[in-house]
Amino acid sequence: HNPILCEQLSGLARIVRANTIPALENIVLWHERDISHSSVERVIFPDSTAAVDYMLEKMLKILGNLKVNKKKMRSNINITKGLIFSQNLLIKLIEKGFIRNKAYELIQKEANMAWEHGLDFKEIVYNNKDINKYLSKKELDSCFDYKFNQKKILKTIDRALK
Repeated sequence: HNPILCEQLSGLARIVRANTIPALENIVLWHERDISHSSVERVIFPDSTAAVDYMLEKMLKILGNLKVNKKKMRSNINITKGLIFSQNLLIKLIEKGFIRNKAYELIQKEANMAWEHGLDFKEIVYNNKDINKYLSKKELDSCFDYKFNQKKILKTIDRALK
């Protein structure tokens, strides 16, 4: 049921987005002695607002009945073997004075090695001497902590369901 509704919402979102083009094209006509914009607005405004209203109602239904399989989510996250934390590591290195381009190259090299050989990214990073010069074990651990990415999740979900 949810996949069908989500696909429907995705399709309707494209229609609403497409309606922005004639709306933007109408702006230049507002100061002209041309009323061709009004015929367009009579279609796109009611259609778009009705579509968005319907989409919001359906999305609230989807989110309100959402069931989360935490075990499966954790399994899916772990498929990357820590690669999803590469941005956290990059930011932490930059904060510690590492030059951004150099940090990016270093992390990309290690990430590619992990990906190509099916290795654990965290282990590779822990053994990198250049990274260890800048970050302590505790700081490295913080880069690979799921809680960092979950800081505002409850607030975001609350806002979505209101």
